[in-house]
Amino acid sequence: MGRRTLLAGALLGAAASPTPASGAARAAAPGPSVTRTGSTTPDSRAIHFVSYDGPVNDNSFQKNGLLTHKGHQYAAWYTADRSAVVARRAPGASTWQTVRVGHAPRYDDSRNVISPGVSRTDGRLHLNTDSHSDGFTYVRSVAGLLDAPTGLSWTASRFGAPQSTLDGPALTPRFTYPQFVATPEGRLQLSYRAGVTGNGRNALAEYDGTRWTALGEWSASTDYAADRTANGRALHVRRTAAGTWRKTEIPVPLDSGQRTKLVPDRYDNAYAVLPYGRVAAASAASGHTDWKPLHDGAGLNAFGEVVIDESRVAQDGVLSVMYREKSTGTTPSPLHVVDFRLPA
Repeated sequence: MGRRTLLAGALLGAAASPTPASGAARAAAPGPSVTRTGSTTPDSRAIHFVSYDGPVNDNSFQKNGLLTHKGHQYAAWYTADRSAVVARRAPGASTWQTVRVGHAPRYDDSRNVISPGVSRTDGRLHLNTDSHSDGFTYVRSVAGLLDAPTGLSWTASRFGAPQSTLDGPALTPRFTYPQFVATPEGRLQLSYRAGVTGNGRNALAEYDGTRWTALGEWSASTDYAADRTANGRALHVRRTAAGTWRKTEIPVPLDSGQRTKLVPDRYDNAYAVLPYGRVAAASAASGHTDWKPLHDGAGLNAFGEVVIDESRVAQDGVLSVMYREKSTGTTPSPLHVVDFRLPA
């Protein structure tokens, strides 16, 4: 078994290929590459403010701020008038259908992101938003909305009213960093931090297609270094076939207090999407040791962290990156989605 890369989520396996005839040479797997193929603008005037050195519409811990399900791509953000919006587009479409879900952020706090998730058991879209060390807001769609995107209209009537619980469980009065994660059995889990900086614990809740259940906390208190911007580096940690762990520093300075996203292609080449839309990569053939920059973010004018569509990498071999242009004060700025083709 070759080396495997530890990611924030399940490792995406390479697609099966026919076994070559006896004596035939097997073609070498391609190394990592990105080719920009296009860009769309879901919102030309998305909300802008800066807190905790970042914006509210594109924080990497959202995990699924941009996602693809059954051929359609989905995104969520706040508009210039502070409305929470969820949108979709068909494959290859240049325009997005948008719906306002009846909520606005209470504070100018970049941690109050909108985090979407899909429950495969019933085809619902779930949204958790407006939470930083206090309560949260939860909205979900009708069942089947994401399973039949061409048969059901994209309208506000397809979404329920905003709630301050998970349709029952309130979880914790100190809630932050929501991330929806699909389980192998098709259930949907909500990962979050209970508590505040320096005294936070990771916790989980689970949706089985009928109701949410609080599963409780599973870690001790957490904290982070104050000098991350000046000295921070992204580290790639992976487990070998022998069961040992190896760590490699990605040789691209962060120059930011923001986070990096990690995703593999179908050949297990690893891609690090850094703040400002920069992309570095390492090949599976090298054992993920030959990290090099592939895209320097030129022409994007991106502000800090970005959001990637992990599901589209697996389904289409396309790296979709959602980012917001730099701005000042509270002047709204465009929200873009740029696509990069990965090795086929």
